[in-house]
Amino acid sequence: MRQISAPGNGTGGDIFPVKTQQDYRAAYRKLEADGYAPAVIEQMTTGAAYNLAYPRIPLKRSENATSERKRKPDVDIQGEPCERFVTQRSGAAQTKFKNLLVENFAGRCAVTGWVNGGVLVAAHIEHGTRYNPSNGILLTPTMHALFDADLMGIDPSTLTVHFKPGIEAGELFEGKTLNPLVYDLDTDRLAARWADFLGTEE
Repeated sequence: MRQISAPGNGTGGDIFPVKTQQDYRAAYRKLEADGYAPAVIEQMTTGAAYNLAYPRIPLKRSENATSERKRKPDVDIQGEPCERFVTQRSGAAQTKFKNLLVENFAGRCAVTGWVNGGVLVAAHIEHGTRYNPSNGILLTPTMHALFDADLMGIDPSTLTVHFKPGIEAGELFEGKTLNPLVYDLDTDRLAARWADFLGTEE
C-alpha cells in the first residue's frame, strides 16, 4: 500500500493510504478464505470488498474530549405495568419453515451469501402464518429487519434486491439476484411487498 502526503494543519501534512490493485486482489483472496462466495464478492465494488476484508480502525478520541464534553445526569424513566395479548407462531411450524428455507438457500443468507455463524432468520414475504417455503427467504437478522421495514425490496420480475437511499448495505448488495434452489418464490406476494417498498399501492 502506497502513501501520499496532503496539506495538514501545519505539522507537515497528513498521510493518506492509497490502495493498489495488489491490495484489492489480497482483499478478494481474504474474503474467499473467510467463506464469502465468489459470486457475492464479484458483485461488490473493489472499495467495498476491501473495506469488508479490512474494516477501518475507529479513530481514538482525544484525551480531553470526555472532560470537555458537558455530562448530563442519568434519567430515570418508569412505565406503568400493562397487559398485552401476544399472538405467537407455532414453534414446530416455524422450525420446519426455517429448515425448508435453509434447504432452499443452501444454509446461507439469500442476500449476503453469508452463513453468519448459523444465525439466520426465516423471513416471511407475506406476514402471517403461511409457512410454505415459497413465502419465505433466509436472511441475516439485519437483512430481515431491513426487509420488514421496507428499506430493502425484491423486484418480483427479476428477483433482484434493492435498497432505499442511505442504507449502507446497498453499497455491497444492491442489485444482488436471489437464487432459490428448490422452491420458487411466490411472485404475487413479492409484488405486494415490492409495492410497499416503492411506496405505492397495487
